[in-house]
Amino acid sequence: MKEYICREFMPENEKLVFLPSGWFLSKAVGKYNHLNKALSDMDKAYGGIVFNTEGKVLMRSPKNHWGGYVWTFAKGGPDVEDMTPEETARREVQEETGYACKIIASVPGEYESDTCRTIYFMMEPTGMVTEHDAETQEVRWVDVEEAFEMIHLTKSIKGRNRDRGALESAIRVRDALKG
Repeated sequence: MKEYICREFMPENEKLVFLPSGWFLSKAVGKYNHLNKALSDMDKAYGGIVFNTEGKVLMRSPKNHWGGYVWTFAKGGPDVEDMTPEETARREVQEETGYACKIIASVPGEYESDTCRTIYFMMEPTGMVTEHDAETQEVRWVDVEEAFEMIHLTKSIKGRNRDRGALESAIRVRDALKG
């Protein structure tokens, strides 16, 4: 059924290439394009929890505190060009914060908010900084304790719990990698 939903947009007898990420490629329009393999995947977002070398966390404030979020992490849904969740997460972090980052590790778990489930990756900045997009009104590097205080300002209980849980997991991953 899920494959049928996606196939209705493709030519008949099209060969599909399924990826480990749960996405698939089709050779429509003479080049490979990806589509999400299932409607249930459409409610997923991918994002980054970014730590700098001083141990500070990168927080963003959505424009007009969209959805009741005062401070949160960069995240969003896949674009057509994104081949993997990791690409989506890196792109979203750069767009929403202005920081180009590399992924250090996955943050275990999926974190539910009012609108989606988010999978996070722990990241560190690569040094390249650009202007953040219009979805963000401010970005700030803060100590971990301050990040938890900022997260508490979010009006959405699910959103607050998502960000707190994701940050706690990211800290455990970071500490385990330090050895």
